[in-house]
Amino acid sequence: MSAHRVVLLAALAAATSDVTRGQTGSAAAGASAQPAAPASAASTSGAKPNAAELAEAPAPWHGWIGLQARSRWTSDEQDHDAYANVSVEYGRTGTNALTARVYGRLTADLDGREQQTSVFRSLADTRDGSVEGLVYHAYLDYAPKDGAFAVRAGRQLDTRTPELLHFDGVLARTQPTGAKALEFGVYGGVPVHLYESSSGDSALGTYAEGRPWKGGRARVDWMHVDDEDVLGDRVNDLMGLGLWQRVDAWSAEVQYSRLEEESRDLRVRAQHTDEACGAVARATYYELFETQRARALEFDPFTSALQDFFPYRQFGASYSRPIGRHVDLDLGADARRVRDDADVGEFNRDWERWRATGTVHDFGVRGLALSVTADRWDGDGTDTSTWGADATLEPSAPWRFSLGSEYALYKYDLFGESERDDVRTWYLRAKCKATSALTLDLAYEYEDTDSDTYQFLRWGASWRF
Repeated sequence: MSAHRVVLLAALAAATSDVTRGQTGSAAAGASAQPAAPASAASTSGAKPNAAELAEAPAPWHGWIGLQARSRWTSDEQDHDAYANVSVEYGRTGTNALTARVYGRLTADLDGREQQTSVFRSLADTRDGSVEGLVYHAYLDYAPKDGAFAVRAGRQLDTRTPELLHFDGVLARTQPTGAKALEFGVYGGVPVHLYESSSGDSALGTYAEGRPWKGGRARVDWMHVDDEDVLGDRVNDLMGLGLWQRVDAWSAEVQYSRLEEESRDLRVRAQHTDEACGAVARATYYELFETQRARALEFDPFTSALQDFFPYRQFGASYSRPIGRHVDLDLGADARRVRDDADVGEFNRDWERWRATGTVHDFGVRGLALSVTADRWDGDGTDTSTWGADATLEPSAPWRFSLGSEYALYKYDLFGESERDDVRTWYLRAKCKATSALTLDLAYEYEDTDSDTYQFLRWGASWRF
């Protein structure tokens, strides 16, 4: 996942762990201002729908509210914050032609803004005042079932583009048609920069997607961003190509992007699923071809703080399968290589990780799953063999408890522009689905690093309506 996706998805997932994250699927999926009537209700007889039909009719207003309080502290510092996330939708996708959605967050710093040198300083501390409100989504969708096109207008983003583009504008696309499910789209507007001015900025793009052959899908993208910066105007074009293929138990995808006149990156994934025994094998490969320097913010959000990002390759492989009725086995290996040894540094290191996890279900007690992980880390002259463990108990339907520990040779805090090394984390989590609409959760973490200890306490509640 690119750095820009990390920033946006982290922001969009700032509520409780039970909150819906972002938008997936069609870029202009629609629903309407009025719920569709059941067939019997739409009949010419004028008879009223019965109770079962009313229960199945979609509610015009729905969404969720998430509340969260978070405390963090070290031996020298502490920070206390509160969050309220609200997502409200009108209409239902696939049922109505017109929908609306608004998603925003309110943040309150309960103990005052953090100083510039604080380890807990965040983007919210760059604003005046201790209360901050942000709007992530605010759009209307129009997508008639039998229409030839669909339109989305307002503040939005599309997760299918090569890089997430958060913008205020319009997206128009054709509805997938024919056996090849061809779809064409065009969009444009002003990029949304939540923590800097977007004055003078602009963005536009177009794409084509379809299923040109059996089991396959292909997509071509062009993105253009004009980002006016204090150091100059950054105008960049990004081309993207994506291919997906499924053959029986095999699936694979290849995604390639080109920034300006240079190849930017390549991502390859493959998976095989054996339904007979439940085994799943995965392999991944990622390569950044060229050094990433200052570009438009959408294509390179971190150079201004972290300097140049040098080319590297990363490999990954995993295999998991059940062994008998109560045991699961998960094996994996990952390796990362910076192309030039002289470019190895903070946030861009060589390392290898080998891991094996065994999980036993109903371990002595019904509903108790116990897993143990063995790790081998090799990186930058540091060779470490370590372990992790997790015990998760679901004693009854609404409750879930987890206790465990995990290890990371490198742990990145992209918002705090810091890298913590040799991190041992202990955690305790509890979750209760109190009702079909209300979920409560509580979490505590203790991090022991090579430089300090960090503690985190979070409680949250989410209500769906």
